[in-house]
Formats: sequence, C-alpha cells, structure tokens
Amino acid sequence: MLSVRHHPLSDFDRRIHNWQHAAKAVLGVTASLFPREKIPADDLLVVNFHSTPRRMMDRFEDIVRFLAAEYRLIAPSVLGDYADGRLPSDPRPSALITFDDGIENQYFAAKTLERHGIRGMFFVVPAFADEGKSEQVNYYRAHIRHVINPHIDNRPEDMRAMGWGQLRELRELGHEIGSHSYTHTIRVGNTSASERTREIVTSQKVIAERLGVEAALIRSFCAPVDPRLSIGVAEMALIKSHYQYFFTVFPGSNRDLRQPYAIRRVNLESFWMRSTIRYAVSRWEWYRWQKKASRYEQEVVGGAT
Repeated sequence: MLSVRHHPLSDFDRRIHNWQHAAKAVLGVTASLFPREKIPADDLLVVNFHSTPRRMMDRFEDIVRFLAAEYRLIAPSVLGDYADGRLPSDPRPSALITFDDGIENQYFAAKTLERHGIRGMFFVVPAFADEGKSEQVNYYRAHIRHVINPHIDNRPEDMRAMGWGQLRELRELGHEIGSHSYTHTIRVGNTSASERTREIVTSQKVIAERLGVEAALIRSFCAPVDPRLSIGVAEMALIKSHYQYFFTVFPGSNRDLRQPYAIRRVNLESFWMRSTIRYAVSRWEWYRWQKKASRYEQEVVGGAT
C-alpha cells in the first residue's frame, strides 16, 4: 500500500527515476498532510498509464490497491451514470483507470485489474496493432515512444501491440476499447482533411471491425499527445460528430461531465515511486495546468461545432 509512513525516496532507483520524480515524491508526502488538497468526494479522478511491464506488476498492483482504498473505482460503462448523478452515494471520490497506446504488456495490467474486480479503458492505435509482430517494435519507436529506458522496457512485449484477439477478450470481460488515433501521428496544422478523417473516423471504424462490434460502441477518443499539438478545432469537430467522449492529458477535475469532450486525466506510471503517485493524484498538479487546460477548452472544445 502507498503508505506515507516511509521516507519519500525509499524506493528511489537512479536507473529509472530522475530528479523530477524525486522532487514530486517529496511533495507527495507534503500533499498528503493537507486534506484540502485531496480530491472532493463528488469528483472523478481519471488516471492513465502507458507501459506496464510484467516484471513491474507488483508495483502496478500496489498502485491499484492504493486507488481502490482511496477511491470508488468505476467501470467505463458507468461514465454516463456518473455524469447524471445516478451512481450510489459513496464517501470516496470516483476514479477511472485508462491506458494509452495498446501496448502488449498492458494485457498483464488488465488481468491484475480483473483480480480486483476492476475494469478499465484501453486506447489503441490501429496502425500499430495491424503491423506484423516483427515490425511493431520499429513502429513503436518511430511513432509512439522515441526514447525508451531499457531498465523499464526491455522485452518485446513492452514495445509491441496487444493483438486484436486479446482486445476482443478484454472487451468481452467488460473493459472498454477506445481510439488513440489511427497512427499516433496526427498534429495540428500538419494534417490534411483526408488524414484527419483517417486518424479520427477511420480509426473508429477499423477498431470496431476488428472487434466485431458497431462503430458506435467505440465511443471514446484520446489525444495521442498534448491536445494543443494534436487536436485543433477541425479535429475536435470530427470527434464531436463521431464519439461521446474526448480524453485529454490535462490533469484536473471532472466533476461536471456534462462537458464530455474535455475529460481531464492524471498521468501515472507503474515504475513511479509511492510518494510520486501520491503527488500526482493530489490537486497540486492541477494548479500548474489549470490555465492551459481552460484556454484549450474554451478555444478548441468550445470553438468546434
């Protein structure tokens, strides 16, 4: 469990952590001492993970236990119920776990969630998943993660995509699959109209076809990188016309999901220190992003029709 009763740097490893992780770990212990910095009970925390290596499943499960103790973990299927206030009352804030990129090692994370009765949201990249296994590592390094720490990701499954069979299995078990764009290369001002359609609309259709479901059931889109770089007004208009939800990388409050096209998420990673996780889920990180997120929501989300 992510107890605060330990030195904030007790699990520091210079091979996988840097000074920013260390600073946030110290702040994480401090934030835990201020109840006002905790998320209000009527709010929704959305977290996202990227790579979840098998050898770090103990760390990942530690984070899951912490989240399950501090929050009411909800399934993606009840997002609408949360937005409408139809969930049963609970003294804890709600939380939703999401994953980006559809990396093969996230399959192990999904199995860990299932052992705890939890379901998550997996945002996948169809072009990555459709590559042959022998080419997926090259695709991952070229288009998804350019810099890889070999002390974290060092097995083929850490840089390959989940197969469509695995994704169908996860969906049948109650997890939800969303689009992370078709190629993970969409950028504002550097994408033609046809490319925008492929990245946003075709990705939805391809995922649905591979999973054997209707396109409407692929109802969530997630920006592949910072939305200010990847999703502008034209892209947002397409998202609004084809999806029910848009997930960002801006941390912050989701108390009012009547605006479903600006869902804020807190990034977590399975290799982070315990106290770094505590800092990330406090409201301290929100303040740094508040102006940027609000401006984006006003100019892009509000400007797209």
